[in-house]
Amino acid sequence: MAWVTFPASDFSLLTGKPKSFFSETGAIWSFCDRCGTTLTYENKSRPGQVDLTAGSLDNPEAFPPNKDVCFDEKLSWVASAEE
Repeated sequence: MAWVTFPASDFSLLTGKPKSFFSETGAIWSFCDRCGTTLTYENKSRPGQVDLTAGSLDNPEAFPPNKDVCFDEKLSWVASAEE
């Protein structure tokens, strides 16, 4: 999944209020309460940052990948963002 990271102070939703799931690892996941689409991820280990799913953006083309995370766990057909 592609994520875009923003300073939390620069992020706000324009409409609606997503549902949240608080995991035991300290993460907060938000998702659409109508369709279930994952929207955001926040973790207390990275205060002040919010990750937003690129596919939920109005213009995801504006945020091409520039970093791989957990690339050693990738599926065999996934190319690196550095390639």
